[in-house]
Amino acid sequence: MAFKLETLLKIRINSENSLKKEFSEIQNHLISQQKRLQFMENVTNKTKDNWNAAMSRQVDPSMLEVYNQFFDGIESQKKLQQSIISEVAEKADAKRTVLAGAMQKRKTLEILKEKQIKEEKERRLKIETAMLDEVATLQWNRRSQ
Repeated sequence: MAFKLETLLKIRINSENSLKKEFSEIQNHLISQQKRLQFMENVTNKTKDNWNAAMSRQVDPSMLEVYNQFFDGIESQKKLQQSIISEVAEKADAKRTVLAGAMQKRKTLEILKEKQIKEEKERRLKIETAMLDEVATLQWNRRSQ
């Protein structure tokens, strides 16, 4: 006897797989955005080191303005990047919640399927036992006559 909800189980498995793929893509995007922010921070640190080295020497005032503009620009870019990261992280959390729900629905159907299979095995075993009992009774009756 086949599982009555097999088609629904397959649909849920396919749905879960597509959600896993979407979640994976969002996670990869989040990681790339975090790497981009880390790159910006590394560039900022290297530039600060250059700034400190330049400050120990005689510096042209126009270079001070260039450094100042660079630091202002990189800070605004870092803020923008942090807002992008938080937005992508929210999407990832939302997708994670949807994925968890889909996994729970699939698991529920799998449990129902396992329960039905177990009940079917028990039913067949009961029928087989009854048949073997009947055969044994018939053989015993033949021998005793």
